[in-house]
Amino acid sequence: MKSRMALLVLLLTAGLYRPAAADVQIGVGIALPGIRVGINVPSYPDLAPVPGYPVYYAPNLAMNLFFYDGEYWAFSDDNWYSSAWYDGPWNMVEPDYVPYYLLRVPVGYYRRPPAFFRGWNRGGPPRWDQRWGNNWRDRHQGWDRWNHSAEPGRAPLPAYQRRYSGSHYPAPGEQRTLKNRYYRYQPRGPQPQRPGAQPGHPQRPGAQHAAARRQAPMVRTPPGRPQAQMQRQQAQKRLVQQRQQQAQQRQAQQRQVQQRQVQQRQVQQRQQQAQRRQVQQRQVQQRQQQAQRRQVQQRQVQQRQVQQRQMQQRQMQQRQMQQRPVQQRQMQQRQQQAPQHQAPRAQGHARPGPAGHGGSKKPNNGGHPPGDR
Repeated sequence: MKSRMALLVLLLTAGLYRPAAADVQIGVGIALPGIRVGINVPSYPDLAPVPGYPVYYAPNLAMNLFFYDGEYWAFSDDNWYSSAWYDGPWNMVEPDYVPYYLLRVPVGYYRRPPAFFRGWNRGGPPRWDQRWGNNWRDRHQGWDRWNHSAEPGRAPLPAYQRRYSGSHYPAPGEQRTLKNRYYRYQPRGPQPQRPGAQPGHPQRPGAQHAAARRQAPMVRTPPGRPQAQMQRQQAQKRLVQQRQQQAQQRQAQQRQVQQRQVQQRQVQQRQQQAQRRQVQQRQVQQRQQQAQRRQVQQRQVQQRQVQQRQMQQRQMQQRQMQQRPVQQRQMQQRQQQAPQHQAPRAQGHARPGPAGHGGSKKPNNGGHPPGDR
């Protein structure tokens, strides 16, 4: 942290300048390495030109990725970042050193606009003067006005980077070697200061950059006002510290949100499991109740069957009791009628035979009368 502050003081001491013309920015961007940006571009992006601007944008990515003057630029979490390659490493650039043509890109070309863009004209640039305050607006008056007829051309795209992705993505040292070998474009304006570069100087000075500096001479702060210069340096330091604190706070908030979401999911899962257990318990209870009802019904059926058998038996017994006197009377009548039938039969055997047959027949019972049989 102390080395960054020292670098910042050197840069501010050597580069407290204001642009003399609205179309040219003079100054050296301050890169702060080591901050987690959250920008991930897995392969070489498809870039399309922004009509009327010397800037490209990535229409197929869900992020604010641009290409301007030989550099990739990304706007994420209220900060600007730059890189020579499409997937970093990224370096944070302070608002005072973001190129004007990049700030002028209309709101409609930000694929992931932040919340404070709402209500702004999609065909016009974001209101950076409202976002970054009066000090920035005073230092960059006329940033949103320029001569469209004198607009520079677009830098060529670094198509050689298409061959490098995934495990073949080069390290920072190899990136510089490949860029020097395959990409001969020289930027028109000063580039953001990168780690390891000499403070106070652009990383890739060129002839066009020198011409731009000659056309727009830099103005130093008058030596008679050291107090204002110190105040400005302190303000810049506070701004850097605030940016870092905001980034850390956003990360902490994101972690808290993620933790809360995880906790909520766990609570929901527990509730769902408890509900499932309750449903299963109800189902078991319902099955038990149904089984008990079936058993009760079976017992009732069996009881009815037993009662019906008992009723049938009683009815049979009653019929039998009712039929016994009748049967007894019938038996007595038969017994009474039996002697009456036997007497006529005996008399019929004792009649005399007809006349002319020589008298009556003699019995064959040895001379006993018929009644003694």
